[in-house]
Amino acid sequence: MRLLPLVLLLALVGCSLVEDEVPERDETAPIQTDAVRYTAVPGPNQGTYQPYTFDLVARFTNQTDATVYLERGFPDQPQPDYSVRLVSGDGQQTSAFNTILSGVSHDQQIAVAPGETRADTLRLRGPTSWDGRTGEAFGELEGVMELAYFVRACQSERPCATPNSGAVSNVFEVVLD
Repeated sequence: MRLLPLVLLLALVGCSLVEDEVPERDETAPIQTDAVRYTAVPGPNQGTYQPYTFDLVARFTNQTDATVYLERGFPDQPQPDYSVRLVSGDGQQTSAFNTILSGVSHDQQIAVAPGETRADTLRLRGPTSWDGRTGEAFGELEGVMELAYFVRACQSERPCATPNSGAVSNVFEVVLD
């Protein structure tokens, strides 16, 4: 009988710890998010699917010795192109917040000097794609994710001396409201 209170206490603490667990921040990542947990809130129903959104502030720091260029789809687009990758799970699923990229050919990418940091407030919306017949969303709306920018060594779209690479953020968790 004396063990029952202890077992109940451990069960409550265990549930609390699992629910409150947040991803560990990688302080060395070139992109730092303003939080490690985001709550995506439902928007107006779009008929066949329910969209969710949340705002994320991303700070990209150029950790190299040379100016780098963040790709953007259009010359006047204020924010760089990005992708949102699902880190948790079995590797078969993707993030429902991953963007569908489009744009035009241009040579006006976003320059970031060595050591410079730029901040972007991104409104992440998902799902970004779904099955046309069933209306089922592609990708996961919840889970541990990371943000990636597309980084180039040259401003134009011509081949660079170094290939395109990516800059990845610390991991963060997305939960639904």
